[in-house]
Amino acid sequence: MQLTYSKDSLRAFLPLIYLVAIAGFWAFYYNSNNVLNDYGQAKFEWLFMLDGLLVLPVLCWFCVADKKAASIKAVVYLCLAILIGSIIIPEENKVIWSYLESGRFVILAMLLLFELTVVVTVYWAIRAGLNRAADPDDAIAAPVYKWLGSGLVAKIMCFEARMWSFLIFNKRIKQENYQGDLHFSYHRKDDIHGTALGFIWLIVFEIPIVHLLLHFIWSPFAANVVTGLTVFGLFYMIAEYRAMSCRPISINKKQLIIRMGLLNVYNLDIDNIGSIHLHSDYVPRKRGIKVFNLIANPNVCLHLKQAVNGVHSIYLGVDKPAVLMNSIKSLKMSS
Repeated sequence: MQLTYSKDSLRAFLPLIYLVAIAGFWAFYYNSNNVLNDYGQAKFEWLFMLDGLLVLPVLCWFCVADKKAASIKAVVYLCLAILIGSIIIPEENKVIWSYLESGRFVILAMLLLFELTVVVTVYWAIRAGLNRAADPDDAIAAPVYKWLGSGLVAKIMCFEARMWSFLIFNKRIKQENYQGDLHFSYHRKDDIHGTALGFIWLIVFEIPIVHLLLHFIWSPFAANVVTGLTVFGLFYMIAEYRAMSCRPISINKKQLIIRMGLLNVYNLDIDNIGSIHLHSDYVPRKRGIKVFNLIANPNVCLHLKQAVNGVHSIYLGVDKPAVLMNSIKSLKMSS
């Protein structure tokens, strides 16, 4: 799928770009002898301090519209700037920086406590929403957007929250609770559900074997890191396996609601669908095309009357493509 970004979301990346730029420049400045630093005589720590501890937080406030998110981002970048400074600034030139290096752990602990509070709050909010038989996507997204706004970070957090929801609350998530008058599945197409289950069992059997090999051949630390990442990947595969059989593609009177596994929902106005037909060929990933398909080739193609965020064609992979097509055509004729 092609990702599109608004000007606001692109502007939100400017603090990170600025941090990378100043880290590269000041690393060169402090670790070389040239005319910029009076051939090693002017490696003052306050120079990097101005950029990393003053300009960078101010830039976060100007570039991020949500001031709560801007404050969190500013604190994180401050800690990163202090960490970078502790690496690139020579020890003999550190005066204030030595105290900052100790203080960043206090800031990180406070930030971790805040994030833990957010996670617990989101957990109970999602649980309450699912208990009310609300739309599972709304139950997951509402508390995340409440805390983090509606930017790119919130969308990523929604994806992660959806993964944990299918791991923890799987039995409470019912297909009939999703918005839509008609629901269409996609997990039986080309036996993707069985293939996913096979991959899950393969990962389960592979984890202890690879862990032991890495433990004795490489190092215990490397074995623990790789095993941890693999276990996280296993959690994702299990959540995806559960989501693909429960989270449907739906239709109501006005919209085609596209859900695919754990991906964020994509809404399409039915009135904007110009044509729809069966499809069987491979679809290359390129600009103007979105593909919602888990395995093999998609079997439904939709061409839009007007492009949406540069997208003019959408390809779907569903279990019953003919039924989906006839349902959309019937709605278009009745509208």
